[in-house]
Amino acid sequence: QASARTRRNSSILPRFATMGVQLSSLLNGANAIVGIGSAFRALQLLRQLPPGAVVLVKFGFWGEVMNSWDGRLAYLVYPCISLSIAFAPAITRLTSREPKVPNWVRDAQAFGTVMECVTGGALLATGALIAACTEQVPKIVNREQDALKPEWLTKAYLATLGGLYVTGYIWARRAAS
Repeated sequence: QASARTRRNSSILPRFATMGVQLSSLLNGANAIVGIGSAFRALQLLRQLPPGAVVLVKFGFWGEVMNSWDGRLAYLVYPCISLSIAFAPAITRLTSREPKVPNWVRDAQAFGTVMECVTGGALLATGALIAACTEQVPKIVNREQDALKPEWLTKAYLATLGGLYVTGYIWARRAAS
């Protein structure tokens, strides 16, 4: 039975590696589009904020405002975060060293592919949340709405991250051990 499992896994792994690399590339591309688009949108929305605006920078579990900074230019934190997220995969590839892998990992390449996919998914989810904040903060500042909408946005983001990490762990255990 163990040899049948080994044969089955050995036939799956080449396809897994190709699909994992493709998924990672797709996530990185989508991440770049969301991040750059959000940054450009933030620069457009910056003009709508009054000079003495109080810019919201921290939201609670229910989307309520937890912290804010004085001055319209504080809104520039959103395009900066968006661009950082958009270019994080490229910067990481250029500056990273050989990653350390846990002792249980037998296939470091498969493990790396899984981790790139999980990281890409987490960055994309974070970029989408920042894009939502970028769009809604000027409305909150101008008192057109009172919190992030929908109210479950922060919870959905956290649940998405949790799901990604659990899925990545299971995927890595199956593919790399």
